Amino acid sequence: MKPVRPKPAAIITRAFMFDPMVIWVFDEIDRKHKSNWFWEKRLKVSENSNDVLMEPAGVGVSIWIGPDVKLKPTFAQIFSSGILYAPVVLGLKSTLKIAKALSMLDRVIKDYAKSGYWNLDIIAVEPKQQGQGFGRIMLQNGIKKFVGNKGVWLITANPTNIPFYKSAGFFEKHHLQFDEIPEHWVMERPPGSLN
Repeated sequence: MKPVRPKPAAIITRAFMFDPMVIWVFDEIDRKHKSNWFWEKRLKVSENSNDVLMEPAGVGVSIWIGPDVKLKPTFAQIFSSGILYAPVVLGLKSTLKIAKALSMLDRVIKDYAKSGYWNLDIIAVEPKQQGQGFGRIMLQNGIKKFVGNKGVWLITANPTNIPFYKSAGFFEKHHLQFDEIPEHWVMERPPGSLN
């Protein structure tokens, strides 16, 4: 019998449980349940426009968005994903926080949408396996499979991620500070980088 592999949303939920954005959006009491629901719906919204790589041992997932992909989902994608139930499932407060964060980050996303760069949307490793090289393997595999000599960008709200990305050839393009939402860093790996 084949071992059951965890779903990408479950891996992301566990890996991002203490991410500053997740903490800001979801109350501690039901953070795991609501976060998992959000990631399931978020993945469903864009399931036809992302390239998802599962780490072979099933301990990680990375999601890559190509430069030609429309970053704004269509109404049909949003409707069919079930994410319209967010105010009911997540609560109005969490839903409004998500909307506010997306609105604040929209300018950066629009700028990169025109750049021809790939977007490393998510890279997540099971907490017990973090620090063992799985994230680096997924990053290298994604760059090799998708990005090649093109550029890649990402946004992180977790400052502990910055040294990892810098060691892989990324540099800090922008440090975004907002009144209410957690600060974010836009990281970029220029075209032709060989790390």
